[in-house]
Amino acid sequence: MKNAKELLDKYLSGEATSEEKALVETWYLQEGLPPSDLSQQQLQEEHDMGLKALHSQISPVRRIWPRWAAAAVILLCVGTAAFYMTPAKQHTQPDVAVNVTEADIPAGSNKAVLTLSNGKKISLTDAAPGSLAREYGVSAEKTADGELVYTSNDASSANEYHTITTPAGGQYQVTLPDGSHVWLNAASSLRYPVKFIQQERQVELSGEAYFEVNKQAGKRSFIVQTGGQQVEVLGTHFNISGYTNDAAIKTTLLEGSVRVRNKPGSDVLLKPGQMAINNPAKGAIRVTAADVEDVMAWKNGLFIFNNEHIRDIMTKLARWYDIEVQYEGDMTGVAFQGNYQRSRSLVNLLKTIEQTNSVRFKTEGRRITVIRQ
Repeated sequence: MKNAKELLDKYLSGEATSEEKALVETWYLQEGLPPSDLSQQQLQEEHDMGLKALHSQISPVRRIWPRWAAAAVILLCVGTAAFYMTPAKQHTQPDVAVNVTEADIPAGSNKAVLTLSNGKKISLTDAAPGSLAREYGVSAEKTADGELVYTSNDASSANEYHTITTPAGGQYQVTLPDGSHVWLNAASSLRYPVKFIQQERQVELSGEAYFEVNKQAGKRSFIVQTGGQQVEVLGTHFNISGYTNDAAIKTTLLEGSVRVRNKPGSDVLLKPGQMAINNPAKGAIRVTAADVEDVMAWKNGLFIFNNEHIRDIMTKLARWYDIEVQYEGDMTGVAFQGNYQRSRSLVNLLKTIEQTNSVRFKTEGRRITVIRQ
């Protein structure tokens, strides 16, 4: 970013990236000049008033950019409209209840278990880098970066399967025997052949994963089976969220093309930037424009809450922080907006949400109770 004026102009015009928004909003919080439910004219007045002060801070802030630019602060909204919380109001409301205990809950990390074809389980969390298994001419190795990588050493055939499973509070990356890359979100599993010897490369997913499928000679299709849905591709990048406790399976295409099917004759073909929403109970697949930044937030190390209901937010937090959530009171209309870095611990996020004075939290070990104010 060249200077403070350019940064603030982009922010006010709505053209700033998530990283640039985080930079401006962090400064607002520090200076006591936060964006709230102000008009654009009032924001412009704050722009003029704060430009000189922000400009003096840009240089030192830029030096720490890589450390926190992915997302530094969460801004919240309540209800159906997108309003921004004002720290000045926080300072004038000392009676805001902060009920989160100081016993913090750490963020999730690279954790997974590999189940071999013979049923043996290997903790990828604890295993040292190096070879983990060799079956049917295929080696499974853990890299120094904590990725599971398969390499084929001969032409032997097999019809055996491995399964990689992430717990709540875990995520993992795997390079499949065909060279395709898969990132698994928390509480997910992927079952795949030790060697792709069939005409179709087929895997089974439970939970959420992002795929970068390696295109192979002979146009061998790659199929992902998720619940009652089948996704067929050749070589492409896409995300599937198919947790069993979610109402719908969501398939988002980033690059290439995918065919989504939930029953014979019900195929839909996605274009990049589109999402297929498959509700098994209704039997129909709906195609809509996707907010790719929101969909890919988990892989990019972020939570992005875009006027999202508190129950949906807590479902995501439960998977990533390995917590149990319960509710007291009517949560109708309680929604929040903002960004938060997934690598940070839970307590500050809950405290920030509490400062909206809409809900408060009671923490008992790993059980979080959300209480309507």
